[in-house]
Amino acid sequence: MESIMREREQFLLENQNLSTATCQLKNRLTEIETKTNCITVEKEKIEMLLQMNENKTLDLEKERQYYTSQTKELLLSLKEVSEQKELTESELRQQVMARIGAEKQLQKALEHLEMALKMTGAQMTELQEHIMPDVHKLRG
Repeated sequence: MESIMREREQFLLENQNLSTATCQLKNRLTEIETKTNCITVEKEKIEMLLQMNENKTLDLEKERQYYTSQTKELLLSLKEVSEQKELTESELRQQVMARIGAEKQLQKALEHLEMALKMTGAQMTELQEHIMPDVHKLRG
């Protein structure tokens, strides 16, 4: 009977040890599950942030492409305006040169006309009275 009692005590002791080990394992499992849940939540946050960053990257790339396109269009427009300006300046120079040439020809014609009028002398006094005011109007 004593051996049965000893066996029983040993069994109870082993059972208590197993119960303590089981309790410790359960606590450890709960701790692991809690950490796993925290890691899962953290992982989901990181995945969400990563997705937001990817979306932002795509948006920024679209915006960059838009601004690149706008820049190219503006540069092309600027080039066209510059070419038009050069053409306009060239046309203006030509017009000014033509006008200066015409003014010189008119000046020479006026000088020749005045000389012709002076050479005719007194006979042309009546004509001078009519022509000279017109000549002065042309000069003005």
